[in-house]
Amino acid sequence: MDHVRPHALSWLKHCCAAAAAMGDVHHGRTPGYDTRYDSVFTALPEFTPAAEKLDSVPLVWQQYGPNMAPRLLLGLAFDVVSRTSGCTPEQVNEVVNDAWCSFVAELNDPDWQYRIVVNLGGIVPGAGFNELNEICDGVTVRVRTRTFVESLGIASTGLFNDWRDGGHSELVLVAEGKAPKTPNNVVTDTDLALYQRIARSLRAIRLASSGGVHHGSMFCLRSSRFVPIGGIARMTATPNRRGFSPECFWSDATGASTAEMYAALNAIEPRTDKDWASIALAIRSYESALNRGDFEKADRVIDATTAIEALVGEPNETTFKVRFRVASLLGDSDADVKALFDLVNDFYDLRSKLVHGYALKRKHTDLMQKCAHWIEVARLVICAFMKLAQQCAFTKGENVKNEIDSLLIQASERERIRGIFSERWSVVRNASLATVARSRTVGFYAEVPSLADIRIAGNPTG
Repeated sequence: MDHVRPHALSWLKHCCAAAAAMGDVHHGRTPGYDTRYDSVFTALPEFTPAAEKLDSVPLVWQQYGPNMAPRLLLGLAFDVVSRTSGCTPEQVNEVVNDAWCSFVAELNDPDWQYRIVVNLGGIVPGAGFNELNEICDGVTVRVRTRTFVESLGIASTGLFNDWRDGGHSELVLVAEGKAPKTPNNVVTDTDLALYQRIARSLRAIRLASSGGVHHGSMFCLRSSRFVPIGGIARMTATPNRRGFSPECFWSDATGASTAEMYAALNAIEPRTDKDWASIALAIRSYESALNRGDFEKADRVIDATTAIEALVGEPNETTFKVRFRVASLLGDSDADVKALFDLVNDFYDLRSKLVHGYALKRKHTDLMQKCAHWIEVARLVICAFMKLAQQCAFTKGENVKNEIDSLLIQASERERIRGIFSERWSVVRNASLATVARSRTVGFYAEVPSLADIRIAGNPTG
């Protein structure tokens, strides 16, 4: 690059002089979009020899493709002139030399560094929370600080505004990865594999913990040592809506469960189009229930029921099998099995009234207020089947429905299957749902009732 340096530096200094004569009109412009403005720099006599010298560098062709030298130089000029407004000649020289060194360093780096950053909501740091918590595959949960955001170079993109407007917590999910530089990815802002990892991480967090974790827009970045190569994109993978379930408290146990669920998703997702289509439907329905607002409780009940039925239901069957399977999988004690058996019956009755348009009685409207518990049952059933699938207890989804009843009625097999699934209803009920959960709907604190309080059969007001 030594043979390019004198031509490029001379041209960049003349670009600064031309820009200074024009005023501040160069701020906010993008190279290549306004040929009349670009010609202010490309018409300078030093431009052509600088572009020809740069175009002769093999790395430029390998990483950026043919005929990209003029575009790279033009972008470098835009970067320099945006930083030299009002500078003295000595300061201009310093900026030009610094920009050129950054340009050369970027050219010598064979990989792009990609990041996706997204605000998390419905999640609160627990006791002993570390500033940085790794999930898997370069994905971390960390505290969103201004220093961290500014280190990414996205302080002005709206990440903080997204947090304020969306009701998010102080935590962000960050995915980082690298990809070799090629002419095919020179203008891309993100890496598809990185997006898949962060989407899987969001799903793993929602499956690994009680509560309705939600997220804001995704900010996709490609780090670069100079502005023209890189950029920021903003996208939303799911509706940026707040759920109204109890908040999740992030702890070391939450992190371990999330990593375990991420591994399960990583193993199962490639098979969800055929062998485990039922799990894919269950997860979609579960997430749909979490995404719905507080005034959509009826739809949340229907979504959660769909998630459960996708895994333990069968065509043209009575509710009994669903009740038996859910209670046997999740119940730790006879009391829990009986309570879950009755709970499934109550919510199936409510779902039937909702989908057929029947008038609701008082017992139905009271039960609908407890839809967060029904969503939690759906989560536990999904997690149970995912672990069964990951442990190869069953090779295909249909085998589960064909074999699970005969296994669950045998005490030894029932305990073996339960042993695969460590998180049980009694643990969740005692440790999470029976705690004081913050209601984000109306801004007060209300105690979530225990499982026994949900039963409304025999209610004289029903």
